[in-house]
Amino acid sequence: MKRLVGLLGYPVIVGGGMAAGAFALVRGMNMSLVIIVLGLAAMIAIALLERYAPHVPDWNRSRRDIVPDFLHLVVSNAVLVGLTNELVTRVDFLTLWPRTWPFAAQLLLAFVVGEFGIYWAHRWLHGRWLWRFHELHHSAERMYWLNGFRNHPLDAPFQNLLIMAPLALLGAGPDIIAMIALYQALHTPLQHSNIALRTGPLSYVLATAELHRKHHAPDEPALSGNYGTNLILWDLVFGTFRKPRAETTSVGLYGEATYPHTYLAQLARPFSPRQAR
Repeated sequence: MKRLVGLLGYPVIVGGGMAAGAFALVRGMNMSLVIIVLGLAAMIAIALLERYAPHVPDWNRSRRDIVPDFLHLVVSNAVLVGLTNELVTRVDFLTLWPRTWPFAAQLLLAFVVGEFGIYWAHRWLHGRWLWRFHELHHSAERMYWLNGFRNHPLDAPFQNLLIMAPLALLGAGPDIIAMIALYQALHTPLQHSNIALRTGPLSYVLATAELHRKHHAPDEPALSGNYGTNLILWDLVFGTFRKPRAETTSVGLYGEATYPHTYLAQLARPFSPRQAR
């Protein structure tokens, strides 16, 4: 049964959630509310599956991270990312988007175009100047469903803007942006989950948990690789794809680096004198 959970985790949670979202879209439901409901349902299911079929059993033990990670979920993601999504849906400067294409084809194109933007945003965040804001995300001492949202308030909106703004500027409709946002709400907690997932060939298409654990391994930030957020396409194109030779069971910051465990201290960390240097 645990093996079945590993094999069906991605198809059932992400595929089922996207199908439900498409149904809601056709029915004319409020997509902001739909994203919240389906995202919460996915997080509950993932949290339960982590207990039943963990990748690393010890990762189910708290590292004083649940409260600050929950606050990062609410502030950096639900509020600030949600706000950027609302803003970009009101932008429509160009009419280059192929709105006459079938919706599924438009959605696939949106994933490819949007992923290009967020891929480079993520790479820049691993560079010298922006790492101070992204370091919080990599300070996680374990992988579990909630730390996918462990982002500084200046990190999460920046990444989200670079995936959504190009779509809006090209003229993609709000329905396309809503479905991308739904995918991220389903995919992010699963990508960071502590479930013993078996994704196989999917790891050459999607930025799966297996690949993302490798990204969170305690290596030098500039050498992380696997920068893909939703797809792994641009890592394959630009040579930053890293297929793990073995299961990743250790994550965290490189070397002897330490990070505060309280929410307010984490917000202030990028502006400390040490970080400024």
